[in-house]
Amino acid sequence: MLMRDEIWKKMLTAELNVHYWQYLTQRFMKRDKHLKIFVAIMSSGTVASWTIWKGEDYAIIWKVLSSLSAITAVIQPLVNYAQAAKEAELLSHKWIELASAYQNLWLEIESGLEDKVIKETYKTLEKMQVEIEKGETKIAIDKQLIQLCQAEVRKARGLK
Repeated sequence: MLMRDEIWKKMLTAELNVHYWQYLTQRFMKRDKHLKIFVAIMSSGTVASWTIWKGEDYAIIWKVLSSLSAITAVIQPLVNYAQAAKEAELLSHKWIELASAYQNLWLEIESGLEDKVIKETYKTLEKMQVEIEKGETKIAIDKQLIQLCQAEVRKARGLK
């Protein structure tokens, strides 16, 4: 019975991580897109302001836009949301694979698979999980997002 409970918990953890890394992938992709749009708008605004606002009264506008554009362009590679999105997406795919494997194992347990096969499969899945978790160290953990994902998994599974 303990093995069964442990597999159930691991399956829910894998499902939580699927949600979590998919959310992070979307978050990083949006931030990357918004940052690129901001740089484009600021750069275009700066060039436009040279011709539109030639007078002394407007010189500050193109200087500010130019500064914002330059600062953002310098910061963009440092925050590197595009790379973070790729890493989060890769983790998401790995967690999907593991969650699916746990779900299959759970179905096999329900259909009466023998304990020896269950234990062997479980050990293999644990090793997969350890390898996946090694890749998570590059990205900061968002505890509030984890709580949201936990709630989603509980709701999807009809748990409290």
